[in-house]
Amino acid sequence: MRIIQFIFSICAFATISGYSSAYKYICDNKQYNETIEYPFRIDLPTGQENSSGDLSSDAQFFVATGVLSFLYCIFVVLLYVVCDELYKQNTQIPLLDFGLTVVLAVFWLSGSAAWANGLNGLKLITNLEDKCTITAPLNFSTLNISVILGFLNFFSMGFRSVVLIQRDNVVPNQTIYFWTNNTYSLEI
Repeated sequence: MRIIQFIFSICAFATISGYSSAYKYICDNKQYNETIEYPFRIDLPTGQENSSGDLSSDAQFFVATGVLSFLYCIFVVLLYVVCDELYKQNTQIPLLDFGLTVVLAVFWLSGSAAWANGLNGLKLITNLEDKCTITAPLNFSTLNISVILGFLNFFSMGFRSVVLIQRDNVVPNQTIYFWTNNTYSLEI
């Protein structure tokens, strides 16, 4: 599961931090060539009174969450491989792993929601069709994918946390299913 989280984390922050797109439009008989790129501080003639065009905080929080998750996955996988016996014997280490996984899941949820809102703002700011003629529109597909990957990271971290809770809180005579080795296991 950590390997999947590792891959999703890399893909999530790589799709947003590596984004750059040319945006060409004509306003008042003058052609403009803008480059829209991470961290998304944009200065376009939006015509919206309260629009600053600075979407960097949403994007940077999302990328920071991705980098933290990426580094945490590397650390935990190394811990699993190198210190497997210590992880199994010391009950505090799995508890700490659980707590940090929950924190990262909350970060993914809030970061993905913030970035989805920022992406919506980016789409609104760059929508100049009422005032200008757009000659080369922006492609938002990779940014849309980054939002999807962010929410997938939240669900994968949350799923991991639920599995840990189910596994560690066994009630006598209760049937429990949990995911291991790509199959559901039944433990009574």
